[in-house]
Amino acid sequence: MGMTKINFDVGVISKLNTKGFKNVLVLTGTQFSLEIFEKNIKGLIKSNCHVYASIPVNLNDYDVYAVMNYVADKNIDCIISVGVESVMDCGRLTSMLMTHGGFLHDYLPGGKIGPLGITPDVIHHITVPIMPAAGYEISSYASFRCMGEKKMLISPYLVPKATYIDPMLMRNLPPELWAVLGFDCFATSLMAYTSVLANPTSDAYAWQALESYACCYKKLLQDPGNIEHIKHAASASINAFLAANYSSTGAVHAIADALCARFGFRYGIALALVCSEVCAFNYDANQERFDKVVGLLGSKGGSAKAIKDAIDNLIKEEGIQLPSLKDKLTDSEIEKIARSSMNYAMNGNIKRMTEVDVAEILRRLP
Repeated sequence: MGMTKINFDVGVISKLNTKGFKNVLVLTGTQFSLEIFEKNIKGLIKSNCHVYASIPVNLNDYDVYAVMNYVADKNIDCIISVGVESVMDCGRLTSMLMTHGGFLHDYLPGGKIGPLGITPDVIHHITVPIMPAAGYEISSYASFRCMGEKKMLISPYLVPKATYIDPMLMRNLPPELWAVLGFDCFATSLMAYTSVLANPTSDAYAWQALESYACCYKKLLQDPGNIEHIKHAASASINAFLAANYSSTGAVHAIADALCARFGFRYGIALALVCSEVCAFNYDANQERFDKVVGLLGSKGGSAKAIKDAIDNLIKEEGIQLPSLKDKLTDSEIEKIARSSMNYAMNGNIKRMTEVDVAEILRRLP
């Protein structure tokens, strides 16, 4: 059972090591991550390099199979995932399938292989985030969409062998992208901090993440090339991930998972859509901690409305544009999303939430 070697420093990408590998597969998205790879990373790879630059924001099962078709005759022995979120997940899943064969659903719980069929000898996987990736760069989780549902694979052997977190690669990306990915960090640390499973270890990581977020993100959106702000954001992201792993998330992530699977939103957008409503619902079960977070955001706590308003104001101040769901959320869709929200993430919610409760929250969304 391994852990990711974390290489975190300004300029650390220059130490990227592919020595000993003959055929390297590089996965990127279609825009920023591809540009960053070609400008800063491509020249560091001395092995045969095969670039697949079509990973979408939300990963579907057929996207992974498309990568598998691309690499069928290339004898890949190392994968480098350059990007965020879905690119990292695709690297994990591709490494697994290239090693063991079969189909993604075979490895799900109840599948003919199951997650225990994933072994330590999966193909070497390296991650290079182009923005703080909320722990995707070091995670043992890999998710994908299949027929409107989110599927999740978890194995200690899906953990990448190494990650290179270099703030220099993250300079001057669009503020709107920083805002959305940053909200993922905020929501994850907030849910871990207020979870029913919160504990002293998770609290330490969660509060560090929340303080770093409150300290740096507004400044970062105004000056996206500032290395010190980027370093704070990257540290906050890793701490949020560790907090959730030592504790859990909750209903915000459970509902966001279902919304992403149904409508293909970026994860940070889905989290922002439901975060304030869920926190207002949860408020009376953990008033002291929600009030403390409201204070950190510069407002006065004391009510469910206070936490809702503080989060809504944060989203507005950071310029996160939320889509309207009025035309999408039919009664049938609400029923499906509410049912799908009863997933693993819901177990950590501080207050019991039913499908009826989820449906009521969905009906209040803009």
